[in-house]
Amino acid sequence: NTFNTVTPYTIPITDTAASVDTIISGNTGLTQTITAAVGGSIYTYGETLINGTSNDVAITLPDGKGVGQRKIVRAITSVANCASGGGADSCIMTITNGDIGTCEFNAVGESYIGVWDGAKWVKVGGDCT
Repeated sequence: NTFNTVTPYTIPITDTAASVDTIISGNTGLTQTITAAVGGSIYTYGETLINGTSNDVAITLPDGKGVGQRKIVRAITSVANCASGGGADSCIMTITNGDIGTCEFNAVGESYIGVWDGAKWVKVGGDCT
């Protein structure tokens, strides 16, 4: 994973299950880029970018932390190994608890936009299938 640096920030997110605030702060950036074949669990905040130039990418979006939390995932650069049947895993995002179970990214620019409703991710935009 690589991270882009942004100016300092503080983002409070209320963890509704634990009734506590989680503070995300610092200079670590809100953008995460995944290039590994098995990216594992991605951040539940900010934007995750998928680069399928040289690997099939398989990632998991875990549960959100607070009602109204938004998540954006986009395919960038080449998706040579993301096209359907292009690799064993293609570029697949499994959504742990969501109104859809998976999203497959087949073209540059395809995206997923979700909002955490306290129990599941609800897809509110994007064109991954």
